[in-house]
Amino acid sequence: MLKDKLNFITEEEYRGLNALSYSFIKDFITVGPEVIINGIEKKESFGLSFGSLVDKIITEENYDYSKDYVISQYSLDLNGDDAVSIILRFLKENPEYPIDNDSMLKLSYELDLWTRIKDNEKRLARIFCDKFNDQYQLLKEINNGKQVISESDFKTALEIVDTLKNHPFTKDIFDTEFEILYQVPILYEINGVKFKSLLDILVIDHKNKICYPIDLKTGEDKSFMRNFNQYKYEIQGALYSYALIELLKQLKLDDYKVEEFKFIYMSRKKPNRPNIFSMDKEYIKDILYGYTDKYKNYVKGIFEIIDDYIWHIKNDIYFTTRDLYESNGVIILKNINKYEE
Repeated sequence: MLKDKLNFITEEEYRGLNALSYSFIKDFITVGPEVIINGIEKKESFGLSFGSLVDKIITEENYDYSKDYVISQYSLDLNGDDAVSIILRFLKENPEYPIDNDSMLKLSYELDLWTRIKDNEKRLARIFCDKFNDQYQLLKEINNGKQVISESDFKTALEIVDTLKNHPFTKDIFDTEFEILYQVPILYEINGVKFKSLLDILVIDHKNKICYPIDLKTGEDKSFMRNFNQYKYEIQGALYSYALIELLKQLKLDDYKVEEFKFIYMSRKKPNRPNIFSMDKEYIKDILYGYTDKYKNYVKGIFEIIDDYIWHIKNDIYFTTRDLYESNGVIILKNINKYEE
């Protein structure tokens, strides 16, 4: 079994590894070389939180969602102009502030709230209203590192997991005689640079020596290709495919074959319809080693991008790209509308 040969680590340990990743390469391309010194901006959104929940439910056996999430009929509202929202914003920025009567009364005066109310009992009633009590409980959970998911969204996440395990398109992935591994950490090098990849799902047919790498994605209805282009999932698919090949070499399983990388996409609005997108091997090769696009422009592959990364560090240049630096800032314009045989 492949599992016995792997050194599984926690997600927190994986995040702490000092190595480049798909996210870094994506930002290096889209943001620029300044990410080398500024680092990757940590992104938070409902979509990422929801997708992470689905991942954890389906990949972690007997997953206890309560350690990471709060399921609530309310969402945290810090954007209002009312007095309670103003207090909550302050408490979010000052999580150690005491919530006793005297401290909260003092805060209400300092924030210049309810200026016409001089009776402290009435002020306390305004402060500790139902909205504040409900919202403050959520705020405490968030300050403790938990994420808030609505009851309806949690139900949708469970429905998606049930669909993945029972739909004719995907059920064979999860109910299989093959070995199946989840959240597989892979450490490897490209051109001497350390990399890390965390593969959502790896299915291994040991009899025929075939590996099937899979990544789960969730999002809005019909948004996969938009997200694919925006977040450069082609980089992820190609990089993870290469990582898996390197892992097999490390385990002396060079005779195992890596199949095409697949993304399984689930829409939150249509949680009963899985869509499977497969990157063929020629596409993966293009992304790794470069190709010429339909406008006859050359697009660098991952290996060349890593060479650029090394160049920037060696030359201590981060304010512009290598190509622009070497061309003295000149960009050549071409007539892409011209017809050519």
